[in-house]
Amino acid sequence: MMPRVAGRATQVMVLAAAVAGCGGTGPTDTVRTAVPFHEAWTSDGADLQVNASSCNGEPEITALEETADQIRLELTATIPAPGNAGDGCLDTVMVPLEQPLGDRALTDVTSGKTVPVEVRRQG
Repeated sequence: MMPRVAGRATQVMVLAAAVAGCGGTGPTDTVRTAVPFHEAWTSDGADLQVNASSCNGEPEITALEETADQIRLELTATIPAPGNAGDGCLDTVMVPLEQPLGDRALTDVTSGKTVPVEVRRQG
């Protein structure tokens, strides 16, 4: 399968993660780059939500490849340039899937790590 990039990127919803510290003074020097994510969850298996390692960095999906065995995801966001402190929050990105998650592994393309997906039941 070919990676999906532009078509789904417009559907990304930044949910402004409610992690302490958002809204500080912010850095003056920033860079737009691929960022890792360390936490992922779903309530229905059709969409994933992941916390990008950025704070108010307008993250977007820059690569999304789905196969029968895995989902490979890359996020890009604006982060403080090296040497500049950032705010202490995370950005949440909604990732729409072509097929339900099922037993597939989620891989962060940036770090190369498999990220566990927590199933959060609503209700």
